[in-house]
Amino acid sequence: MYIRYALLPLLICSVWRISNADFPDDPKPCKFGDDECLLKAVNFYLSDKNQGDSAINLLKIDPLDAGTFTLKQGADNPVNIDLTFIKNKITGVAHAQAYKVRGFGKDLAKKHELRFKVPVASLIGDYKIQGRVLILPISGSGKNNITMLNADFVLQWVGVPVEKDGATYMKTDKFRAIVKPNKVIFDFQNLFNGDKALGDNMNLFLNENWKEIYQEVEATFSKEISRLMGNVVDAVFSKTPYNKLFTE
Repeated sequence: MYIRYALLPLLICSVWRISNADFPDDPKPCKFGDDECLLKAVNFYLSDKNQGDSAINLLKIDPLDAGTFTLKQGADNPVNIDLTFIKNKITGVAHAQAYKVRGFGKDLAKKHELRFKVPVASLIGDYKIQGRVLILPISGSGKNNITMLNADFVLQWVGVPVEKDGATYMKTDKFRAIVKPNKVIFDFQNLFNGDKALGDNMNLFLNENWKEIYQEVEATFSKEISRLMGNVVDAVFSKTPYNKLFTE
């Protein structure tokens, strides 16, 4: 489920590197708002630079360290859970494809958007869960693997100018991550204190009802992803003044 995440730093990196003539297929810097150039750059970094680049604060994105975070749903929701993911990592970002970019013009204080397709992205690590999913109680702790297939990721934010050392940098505001998978596959090991029959039946139930379950947790999930990804993007944009990322 946390595919989330990894895609954002790539864009920023790609733009910065292209402006430094390090993009093999397009040695010229991208112009402000040049969607085609930006898409080439983003996809190059997704496929060829997914192990990170310290020069521009780009993290290793495949696997991406998702850390520890908690999803909570209240008792008035059909999915009422307290779910903590512990030391999770996200895989699959290296195979993502950016297909649309909007914004990145001379006026940074506009809406910016990136759209990606990710064939397979998995959130893998440890979990702890307690609560109810639709009509069934659920509890357990152990290893998790949550995989999204053919997911559409939309990242949106509004740029805010920040003056630093006589230069203008972009900081994100109103950051949103929207994730629309074609299918979600759940695998929670050691549910119900290791009762295999109950655990297998619960995983089967989750996978048969993945669409309804995802719809219920989507808002909470997207909020967490937005927070994590916004921090990553801000870190990259804080490295280089905005006007040095592009050419006239």
